[in-house]
Amino acid sequence: MRTLLFLLAGLCFLMPAACDDSSTTNNQTQTYTVSGVLYDATGDVPLTNAEVTLTVGDTVLTAYTYDGGDGSYTFEGVPQLGLAYLSYEHHSHIIADHTMNLDGYLQARSTQVQLPAVWLPSASGRFRFQLLDSGGEPVTQTTLSLTMESSWLTEDASGVLIPMGELVSLSTTNNLGIAEFIDLPVPGPVGAEYLDTVSVHIPALDLDDDGVAEYEAATMEYDAQTSPEDTEILTLAPPAK
Repeated sequence: MRTLLFLLAGLCFLMPAACDDSSTTNNQTQTYTVSGVLYDATGDVPLTNAEVTLTVGDTVLTAYTYDGGDGSYTFEGVPQLGLAYLSYEHHSHIIADHTMNLDGYLQARSTQVQLPAVWLPSASGRFRFQLLDSGGEPVTQTTLSLTMESSWLTEDASGVLIPMGELVSLSTTNNLGIAEFIDLPVPGPVGAEYLDTVSVHIPALDLDDDGVAEYEAATMEYDAQTSPEDTEILTLAPPAK
């Protein structure tokens, strides 16, 4: 027994790591901290009380921007980097989501990942259209499509704004020929030039159901900052002769 103890003591002297309990920490899984910040594009101020969800691999994490804070959020203990899905939700703002590679934002010689800032516009915008035929009569039960090329913004490594999130919304005309689109982004101080136009698409229409469209499909553009109280009149061109 005494000989065995001397052998163990000698082993610890020659190979300290073999007897050091702290060496097990070297086998622990590396984790990362992922941070970012949200802003209100409509007022150019920090966006608080928002929920951010990060999905990477099989891991789903949730973080929040807190009331009275600077709009920042942090995910602790992220088990891996690589391709990730992020979504941003706020009760009164546009819901945004995108996929990005976290590796590109890992800070040098650290486990800190700093994501680019995101600006979410208020979702209080709306548009109302009335669709009329060439005789001025309402066209009912027709689905219109409204498109905005972007609905929120982020930035590149140089801090230049990048428009994101094409928005497509559908609405069907009622018995007065009116179709209403709600929860649209409101242009504000940040990136208004990217959120200033909506396009409305009217499909080809066969109103008498004879298999021949009396009205061709058409797309019209409007200023996104038009008053929500205005009703845009869409009058179909006279049928082609």
